[in-house]
Amino acid sequence: MSVGIVIMMLALTLLLLTGTTEMTQNLTPQTKPAVDGSHDLDFWLGTWTADSTQYTPGQPDQKPTFNKNYVANTITRSMKDQVIHERFDGKTMNFNGESWSVYNKQTGQWQQTWVDDSGGYIPLTGGKIGKDFILTTLNGKSRMRFHNITKDSFDWMWEGQAKDGSGKWVPLWLLNYKR
Repeated sequence: MSVGIVIMMLALTLLLLTGTTEMTQNLTPQTKPAVDGSHDLDFWLGTWTADSTQYTPGQPDQKPTFNKNYVANTITRSMKDQVIHERFDGKTMNFNGESWSVYNKQTGQWQQTWVDDSGGYIPLTGGKIGKDFILTTLNGKSRMRFHNITKDSFDWMWEGQAKDGSGKWVPLWLLNYKR
């Protein structure tokens, strides 16, 4: 084999290897799925209606009560798709509110701020845990839990820490969402 052919083969091999590496580098970011949790709340986007059941535990000598209502909720992305904005319309219960949720890339968690027409303000932090999506208040005594999530329905539950110190979560408010 002549020296010229060997040099051409080496040059061709180098060109192919360089081109393949460059092509792989260019394709890799586009073909890799997002591994962060920035889309973990996308199931929530859209317009929803929900049956609302509020649980009010009675005193030790009383039975708990359940208040039933109907709510509507619209969830959209805004601010260059970096913020999820919720508009909660609880006309039948005379209660309206809004929340803003942002994925914090530094912590790998979602942060949500809830405000409502009763003057309520609740900051929450959390993310996906197994099949559920959970946001907990900063003091750790209350949380919201999205579960039974499908394309067209999910259950949302507001839970509080049991007063007996067991660490168990007690359901206080349940919303059965449907599209």
